[in-house]
Amino acid sequence: MTDLTEMLNRIRLIANTELPPAGDVTADHNLRDLPGAESVKLLRIVGAVEELYDVEVDDEAMFGSVYLLRDLAIAVQHARAEQPDDA
Repeated sequence: MTDLTEMLNRIRLIANTELPPAGDVTADHNLRDLPGAESVKLLRIVGAVEELYDVEVDDEAMFGSVYLLRDLAIAVQHARAEQPDDA
């Protein structure tokens, strides 16, 4: 499983493609407070993260408990853990 630090770094890179440079963004930054953040851009970030990790983050989580960059990474980890093993 991808560790949280690596996942956070990848999410930061994705955020940089949709928003002004977010290089100094930490795991504890609120996604909605990032410069240039608007709902469409945030949805693009989430969609790109879901595609990268081949998961679908629960809508309730996205709109109810995901505020920080760290929250998004944790939601992705939970979604990955809930996937059946392809063995």
